[in-house]
Amino acid sequence: MQGGIFMIDKPKKYWKLFVIFWSAILLCLAGAFLFFWLIAEGKLGFMPTFEELENPNNRFASEVYFEDGPVMNKYFEKENRKYTEYKEIPQTVIDALIATEDVRFYDHSGVDVRGLFREGEVRSASNWPKCSFRVKPI
Repeated sequence: MQGGIFMIDKPKKYWKLFVIFWSAILLCLAGAFLFFWLIAEGKLGFMPTFEELENPNNRFASEVYFEDGPVMNKYFEKENRKYTEYKEIPQTVIDALIATEDVRFYDHSGVDVRGLFREGEVRSASNWPKCSFRVKPI
């Protein structure tokens, strides 16, 4: 009786872990498929087409020039925009934008996880009074 009853329990234990592991993998794949399907169907909000992404509608002002070179007039609908190269933007403007928008801009790879959690805390804290102090309608 070299293993006896213990030999039966070991394969059952591994089989149970095998089933749990692959069930979790399949559940994750199904969730990812559902997520992308909902995006494609527009159920999670507006999603532009590839053509709109490749050819964006720039709202730059139309400039009309005199024959000898200077600008005669600019025509625009709502916004008087002008294309500017990055190197033309003063460093003080870039520093001011980073200071007001994302202080840890140089410390993360593009997504500020700490900022995301802070935003969640701010939203839940701002909703707390609304949920706690309900006013009865008259």
